[in-house]
Order: sequence, then C-alpha cells, then structure tokens
Amino acid sequence: MAHVLSEALAAAVKAASESVVRVETRHGRAGTGLAWAADLVVTNARTVGRSESVTIGLPDGRDVAGTVTGRDFAIDLAVIRVEGGGLTPAATDGDPAVEVGHIVVPLGRPGKTIRAAFGLVAALGPGWRTHGGAEISRHIDVDGSLPPGFPGGPLVDLDGKILGINSRVLLRGGGTVPIADVRKAVERLARGGGRRGHLGVAAHPVDLGDAIAAKVGQNTGLLVVSVEAGGPADKAGLLLGDVIVGVDGATVGSLEDLVGKLHSLGAGKDASLRIVRAGEPKDVAVKTG
Repeated sequence: MAHVLSEALAAAVKAASESVVRVETRHGRAGTGLAWAADLVVTNARTVGRSESVTIGLPDGRDVAGTVTGRDFAIDLAVIRVEGGGLTPAATDGDPAVEVGHIVVPLGRPGKTIRAAFGLVAALGPGWRTHGGAEISRHIDVDGSLPPGFPGGPLVDLDGKILGINSRVLLRGGGTVPIADVRKAVERLARGGGRRGHLGVAAHPVDLGDAIAAKVGQNTGLLVVSVEAGGPADKAGLLLGDVIVGVDGATVGSLEDLVGKLHSLGAGKDASLRIVRAGEPKDVAVKTG
C-alpha cells in the first residue's frame, strides 16, 4: 500500500513538473511560477514585486526573459509574458474535486530542479475576502508547510491536476487561490489589468435609522467624512455627509463591501454610486481612479 501511494505521488509530481518554472527578479528574489499558456506564466504578485522584467527558469535548465503584464496584490497573483513562448502549459480546465483528508502536493522550482512537499486537505470552507478586497470562491486549508521558494507554484492532487496557486501572504501560514479564481485573474491580468478602483474618499460605517433603511432596503451604509480634492468622488460631486449605500447595484454596508466592489471594478471604469443625501436616496455617476 505504501509503495502504491509513493508511486502515485511521484507520478503526480512528474505529470505537473514540466509546467512548473522558476521566477527570478533582478534583485535576486526567486520563487515559483506555473506555465499557463505557451507564452504566459502565473505566479505570486509578491514574488515579482514591482519588477517589470524577470527571468524564467525552464525545466530544461534554460533561462528566458519575461515581462510582467499585470499584478494584483489583493489576490497575490501576477502574470508574466515570456519572449518566444515555448512553455508547456499546465492543464487548468475544470475544477478538480477535493475533499477533507485528500493528499495534496505543493510544487516548487526555486532552483534548477523540481521540488515537492507533502500536504493534507485539513479543511474546506465557503468563499471569503482577502485583506485587499479580492473575493476567493472557496477556502482550502492545507495541513503542511510551504517551503521557501514554493509560493507562486501549484497545489496538485494525486492525479497531477492543478487545484490552485499557493501563496504565503493571503492567510497566516499560507493559503491557496483556487484554480477557478486563478483563471479569472489571469484573463484580466494578461490584458494589463490589476489596478484596483479608487474613489478618493474616507468613510466609516453608520446605522441608517429606520426611516432611511426602509427607503434603501438596508440598515447600514458608509458615511463620507472626507473627499480628496480632484479625486473621482470629488469630480462626481460627492459631499461630506453623503452616505454610500451601493455601487453598481451591489449593496455597500461596510468598508469591506466597498473595497471588494472597487477591486472587482478596477481602475478607469464607469460606475453608479447609490448614496443617501439629506435623507433621500440618489444615484451618482463616477469614473473610478
């Protein structure tokens, strides 16, 4: 039985290893990335930092140049375009089933060779939101350490299927961005996206009171306490004392709600703010900064 398990682990590593690359910045920071397409690599945003150019170490030992096309620190993902292509893309279609108790393998290539660690799915949970406002569709808690240089690499199951991309910073002790969320992020970041929308306001949650709550269908909102001169909110005509209760039809009752919505919108997008002014609901058009 132990021999069968050992062979299954080795086969899973081998199946995924040709798509696992090294990502190195000019400052000497090295991490792992996953070949997403023949000319695209996905890795952690913290791995590339603010670097525009990186070196990609391929499984055959060659080094090639890469350019960061987009990064999103809220979800800790970045996309790199590789000159000349030639990568072996990982199989990232579908959403592999995972259950508590399944054996999983984090992979890394911080040096020339593939490395593997051992993990166990300790818990699964519903969707959650990162500190930066990114929405994650499900929580995957892996019991096992993530060695140095592994962040940005994939978490694979015993069939070698990609479950997600590992990060050391999203949660204390590490976390995994599920493959479904990685797909959405790569589509956006490959086009040069990743900048979170900005309104230029400071606000704090307030209770709306029964009369206003009945008009807007919610009990809390965000009271605007300052407006940045020349910022998006200022240009849209927001005033001190306005209460933000929605963005593009989505309810906003907390700072987390607002940050999450601005994150999904991105920068330079037209949006509609639902506010309460002098006790009356009002819609205000704004372009995110």
